[in-house]
Amino acid sequence: MENYGLRPLLFYLRCINDEDELEDLIKREIDVRERFVLCDSPNARNSKWVQAEVKYIKTQTNKIVEQININDTQINIEKQVKQLLFRSTIFLSYQSSDFTLAKELAEKLRQYEYLVFAGDKEVLLGSNFVKDIKVNIQESANKGYVFYFIGENIHNSHWQKEELYMALGSDASIVFIQLSSYSIKDLYPDIQKNYICINVNGIKSLQAKVDMIFNRFKIIDNEKFHSQ
Repeated sequence: MENYGLRPLLFYLRCINDEDELEDLIKREIDVRERFVLCDSPNARNSKWVQAEVKYIKTQTNKIVEQININDTQINIEKQVKQLLFRSTIFLSYQSSDFTLAKELAEKLRQYEYLVFAGDKEVLLGSNFVKDIKVNIQESANKGYVFYFIGENIHNSHWQKEELYMALGSDASIVFIQLSSYSIKDLYPDIQKNYICINVNGIKSLQAKVDMIFNRFKIIDNEKFHSQ
């Protein structure tokens, strides 16, 4: 997993002999993490501690749990690890008027351990701006999604149009976030790529928008992952 840029938490505690202390430590670690990968094997199924961890994780809500059979062939293991990569990175394309929503959504996604590119365009402007955007979009295309915000001033956003063309050119999975009366077909009637739209137009509360986008995205992400 580390070879593909993931950062799994692996630890073996020799300093703790008290089982109650160890159990408490493991539970506290599970409580503050959102994504889990079960390395399944006959040994794992016979392990008191692994089964205790699995049982405790299942009592948690909104946790992302995935499984890899470590007794499978090397090719199949690599395939499973690459599937994990496909849900790890997100690029947010938005206008400055939607910065607050983008910032709150990025924070929510990072809580669930996604790598999120959501830089302030005014800060990023410079000689390497276009290159950096292309690299970030390509990484998101390879490892996740591009979120494209459709706000009221979308017609006036040169950079967003460029980012959409980059995303389409990189064959990214694009999730359109509809924040206005405009839809993606209104803006780009000739678009051929299959796309996903989350419509939050009309929702007033910032937190309600963030929650709806995130909850809908979790469903989309799970459906895509399990269909592969």
